[in-house]
Amino acid sequence: MVLHYIELTQSDHKPLILFIHGSPGDWSAWSRYLKDFDLKREAHMIAVDRPGYGGSNRGHVERSLVQQARDIGSLLDKVKLGQRVLLVGHSFGGAVAARLAMDYGSKITDILILAGSIDPSMERTEWYQHFAEWPIVKWLIPKDLMVCNQEILALKNELENMLPLWGKLTQRVTVIQGEKDMLVPAKNADFAKRVITNAKALEIIRIPNEGHFLPWKQYELVKSQILRLIE
Repeated sequence: MVLHYIELTQSDHKPLILFIHGSPGDWSAWSRYLKDFDLKREAHMIAVDRPGYGGSNRGHVERSLVQQARDIGSLLDKVKLGQRVLLVGHSFGGAVAARLAMDYGSKITDILILAGSIDPSMERTEWYQHFAEWPIVKWLIPKDLMVCNQEILALKNELENMLPLWGKLTQRVTVIQGEKDMLVPAKNADFAKRVITNAKALEIIRIPNEGHFLPWKQYELVKSQILRLIE
């Protein structure tokens, strides 16, 4: 698979921030962060197109979080000994970031999960998601929405497979969750508090009256947490 990504401010001595978008989406979800003067000064940044989106085999779904982590994990070959590495994942990207940290933990120092879909008990399939899989319907659906539907249908099982692995996270972990999120229920933050038991530090930030779109609506908060984690 060809993995597409945007890379800025390449420098071995600066912390690496790896941004992982949700479902659907692409690297441009993080464009404001990539342009931010403070972040460009302090960090080496990469924003990736997850498998199936953008320039990464768009339209070809990858249901396995293990494989998504493996594909994106190839970027960690850039990491030098002693370099800080922060994963930032939003929504579905939060699950991918967690899987990356489980499988490549020695290369990752910090994890920031924004409205992350991480609790399998919160993944419920609606009738229209299966309807969208009918061949005649699938043909009518835009590529990105088709990939989104298929990977979300598989997510519950993928997250269940991860249940024994949360104890492997020994990095610093920060979870930001909107209490009024209608797409990823706030109970996902409760799940994180319950299963992330061996982290160097775990911080849960709950935002009353906030919804799902934290990277854009809570930009200053997210930026401040990124800067804190890479200092």
